[in-house]
This record gives sequence, C-alpha cells and structure tokens, in this order.
Amino acid sequence: MKIRCRNAVLLCSALFVCPIFELRSEVSLPPIFSEHAVLQKSARVPIWGKASAGEQVKITLGTAAAETVADEGGKWSTFLDLSQSPQGPFELKVQGNNLIQVADVVVGEVWLCSGQSNMEFTLRDIKKEGKEIAESENKFLRQFLVESVDTGVTPENAKGKWTVSNPETSPFFSATGYFFGKALQKELHVPVGLINNARGASACEAWIRLDAFDPELKPGALASIQDKEAYEPSLQNYLKSLSQWEMKYERTDPANSSVPPNGDWKSVKIPGTVPEFGAVWLRRTVIVPKELAGTPLRIILQNVHGKTQIFWNNKKISESSVEACTRNAQRRVSVDDPLVKEGSHVLLLRLFSSTEKPGILTPQSAAGPIPLDGDWEYLMEKSLPDPAGSLAELPKAPERNPQAIHTASYLFNGQIAPIIPYAIKGVVWYQGEFNSSKGYQYRKVFPLLINDWRSQWKQGDFPFYFCQLPNYKPKLPDPSESAWAELREAQSLALALPNTGMATLIDIGDAENLHPTNKRDVGERLARIALARDYGKAVPYTGPVYDSMKVEGNQIVLIFKNTEGGLIAGDLPDAPRNSPSSPLEGFSICGQDRKWVWANARIQGDQVVVSSDQIPSPLAVRYAWSDNPTCNLTNGSGLPCTPFRTDDFPLTSEKRKFPWN
Repeated sequence: MKIRCRNAVLLCSALFVCPIFELRSEVSLPPIFSEHAVLQKSARVPIWGKASAGEQVKITLGTAAAETVADEGGKWSTFLDLSQSPQGPFELKVQGNNLIQVADVVVGEVWLCSGQSNMEFTLRDIKKEGKEIAESENKFLRQFLVESVDTGVTPENAKGKWTVSNPETSPFFSATGYFFGKALQKELHVPVGLINNARGASACEAWIRLDAFDPELKPGALASIQDKEAYEPSLQNYLKSLSQWEMKYERTDPANSSVPPNGDWKSVKIPGTVPEFGAVWLRRTVIVPKELAGTPLRIILQNVHGKTQIFWNNKKISESSVEACTRNAQRRVSVDDPLVKEGSHVLLLRLFSSTEKPGILTPQSAAGPIPLDGDWEYLMEKSLPDPAGSLAELPKAPERNPQAIHTASYLFNGQIAPIIPYAIKGVVWYQGEFNSSKGYQYRKVFPLLINDWRSQWKQGDFPFYFCQLPNYKPKLPDPSESAWAELREAQSLALALPNTGMATLIDIGDAENLHPTNKRDVGERLARIALARDYGKAVPYTGPVYDSMKVEGNQIVLIFKNTEGGLIAGDLPDAPRNSPSSPLEGFSICGQDRKWVWANARIQGDQVVVSSDQIPSPLAVRYAWSDNPTCNLTNGSGLPCTPFRTDDFPLTSEKRKFPWN
C-alpha cells in the first residue's frame, strides 16, 4: 500500500510557530483494502477505515466517488457504487489529512471461502496438480488469505494480504477455492476474488455469533466458552505444580539436547511406548516415493507421551513445550517441499515425559502412502525410575484443552466479524467433518450459521453454496447406521433455506484420507451451481434428488427430480458389489422389522424400482447411507445422486450435543 502525506512539511513547520497543536491521525484502511484487492461489482460496496475525529474523507475508484466524515472515535465508512464500473485495474484513493493510494484494485466477483481443513487444503498439497501450478498465471484470479486468530476477542482488522495467482502464489491458495474461482473466471471473463477464511478441524459452532444461538443451543454454546475461559488458569496452576513435583522427585528434563548420545539403539514397535521412563530418542527410516517428491509432507502424531522435538535428516523442524503437550497430545508438522526428496530419510524424535513411558500411540502420515507405524529404534538419553512411589503427590492435569476452533463464537469473532461488511457475492463452505458425530443437532446449527451471516452482512439472502461430506472410511459388508450419512442428511435439509446449493461429493472421496486430494471436481461442482444460479449460464449443476416413493406389491418405486438426460447407472470400477445382479448399487431396503438388506434396483424411465427377495412387504429404502457407500446413480450430467432415506426412523446422533458429549 502506498501512502503519501502531502501535508507533512506544513505540520513540521507548525511545530515552530505554535506552542500547542492538535495531533491528527492519518487516514488508514484495513488490510483487506490493499494492493491487488478485488471489489464486488455492486451498487453498495462498503469502504471503511480510521482517521481523526471529524476528519473529512474522500474515496475514489475510477469514476466512482464518495465522501464521509470520521466519527468521534475516528472511524469512518461509506459506500461506492460500482454497479457500472469497468473491471480495471484502478488505483483506490482515500484522501483525508493524508492521501492513500492503493494500486491494482479490480472490480469483479468476490466469494468468501470458509469451513474447515478441506477448504483450507492448499493447491500445493496436491502432487498431481504440479502442472496446474506451473500454468496458474492469472492476473484476474486473486486470494485474500485471512490470518488465523485464536481468540474470542474481535480484532480491529483481519490481517492478511491479497495475492494474484501465479506459480509462486497459487500453491498457497485454497485448492477448492482456486478451482471454484478459476471456473468462474473462465466463464465470466471478469476478476474473481477469493477470501480464504477457513480453519482446520473447526466446529460449525465456532463460526456462529453467540447471540445467534437459540434457547435450545445457547446453553451448550455458553458451556463451551466457560470451559475455554476456565482452562488457562487451571493449566498454569497445573504446570507450576508439575514443575515443583518434578524438582522434588528429581524427574526434570536433563538437557533437552538436540543430538542423540552415543549408544546401542534398540527396537520398539510404534504405536507403543518404550519400556522405560525419562528422555528417549526414537528414529525411523522414511522412504519418499518418486510421486511424492517435492510435496510438503504432513506428519501427524496422535497421543504422544512426552515433550517433543522432531528432526528430519538431523534438521530440527518442530519442538513442543510441556505446556503445548498438555494442551494437545497431537503433534502436527509439515516437512517443507525442498526437504522432501525421493529416497531414504531419517525421521528422528526426542521425547521426554516425567510421568509416563514416552511413546506414540497413533502415528500418521497425511501426505500419501508413507507408513509411520511398525518398527522403530529407540535410545534412552536418561532413564528415570518408575514414579509409582510419588504418584500420590502428582498434580492432576486439566482433562482437555477446549481449543478456540471448538469454542462457540470464537472463529466468528476472530475471523469473520473483522471482514464484515466487505462486499461479497456469496459464500462457498466446506465443513462438517468435526460435527459428524452430531448430525442431528447440525440440522439446527448449520441453518443458524447461514441465517446469521446473512443478517450480519446486510446484503440480503446472498448465495450460500456448500459441500456435502464425501465418502470416507472403510466400506462395510452390510447396511448399517452411519454418523456421516446423518450429517449429510442435515446438510441436505439446509437446502430448504433460500438461495442455497449443495455440491454432492459422494463419489470423489477417499476411504483412507480425511482430506481427499480431488479438489478440482469439488471446486468445479460449486462453480456449476454459481454459474447456473447466479450468472445465468446453462450448465447442469446437480445430480438426481429423491422426491417421493410409492409401494407397489413387493417393490418400492422411487421418483426423482433433476433427471435431465435421464437416470444412468454409472461405472463401478474396482468397487465391491453388494448387489451383483443389479445395475445399480447403494440401495438398501427394509420391512416392518426395520432390518436393512441390500436391494436390487433398476432404472425405469425417471424412476428407480427397488426390491429384495428377502423383503416381501417393503417399508422403506435408503441410498448411499453409509460412511463410504458403493453407489452409482447419476443423471445425464454425470453428477451423482444425493444420498437419501425414505424413512424417519430415530437417528444414532439424536442425543449427542455440542460441545463435548
């Protein structure tokens, strides 16, 4: 951002002629109005900032202009009419006691990209998209990456910066957002701005303003905040008591060294712990295959016993304090691209625990098929005796760390409120994994979020398009209840709200990866909805959707909407067949006993006929009702049928409530 203070000389001269003068604040803008910004093409585009109280401020962008006066607190805001503005680029000028000139500002379509880790997941995390990154030069596709805030207190401004897509910057774009924006930009030929405002592992409740919770949900929201606020004092008291206990019983960390001592390394199985207490070194050879070379390697170590240092080929890449360990027994580290070369590497850890045998109970690699479980080696740096005799005096650690990302309203306050009322076209949302055990409650929580964001932005019912959870986890041989299916149903029910849309992803997930790498189809399916619904493009944007059913003898006939191009039984390459004599997979059926069996299903015009020899008097049907279903019903667009059930039987998640049960 370029700032010129034309009156600086006059102010300096005044120091010598006036014994007393009024100190004036410079006109300023929040970071979201910075170089390379994209402003929404709209009749009312809010612009705001700070200045001296009573200061007159004039804003211009091309031929659009507005004037306002800063209030007593030094805040000012106004609107630009950009409804007829060309796309630019322009220089945004803000004139008060000083002049701000912001270069390369364009006018186009702005979308907020929010949710949890699958929206946060970056383009560089996808090895197969190397060619895409190399060809990502696009001066009219831009991202504002909102910096993470771990507090419930609303900051004055959201920190971050706008970047223009090119091979150096695109790796840090949200992958879903990138492909969504690219698809829009390709069809609309206008600038597209993406506000990347997502947090991994976040709860939906964390993104909702506290006053938006209704009487039924408010107690749980308040309880989560109370837990969060009480945790820090409890933790500090515990750490102080633990240090005193360690000193009294001579169980302190000996040196916290960064080089293993000389000695004989012994074998240990991980997941597991070493047979002694104290400070220990663990190492394992990691083989990086050619296809993962040059890709950031995410390492996740769950349920770690001990303060931790992590080394990659003897280079320290992470270290956690006792406080951090107490807050979270998970260690997450990313090995940067240049360090991830094809071939053999040494992953080395130093663990120290005064109270438990050091070890790792759930090691994972989140960057592909690189196993971390199995044979490791360990070397004791210092052994401590069994603490059994001193455990009576061992202070009790806080039971859990109520993280900000799981605390009601914290992410709304910290990351959404500071960007309101920046003009947006709409929202694309990818979240639900964290809430998957509470699908029934999500029926109320998710609409609360949508409605409250709209009320706070004061732009009416702007488009809100979201991703339905994809297929994940092992396939099961028999029909069963499913927490993920219940969450998907809650997402589908949110379509009752005006101007909402859902990208069905039931065919592009990954059984073994919570973060499936096919984000191209995700972004493009979201873009299809926007192009059809908001920009008047004749593109199909949804697969078949269940409408109604009728029982005819020993079979159930299902009627669908959105069958353009006809119903189709898609291919099932390498998928296990549950109904091998049926062209359609994924249907189960039950009778009055409510015992589900796999069904045969066939297409009959725009209907599907479902039956089973085991169910002479059918009652209900379910489709794709499992964590990771085998299913293949589409329409002529090739888009998958949305999972559904025709029954209203009680769900497994009906009694599960936020925040913790």
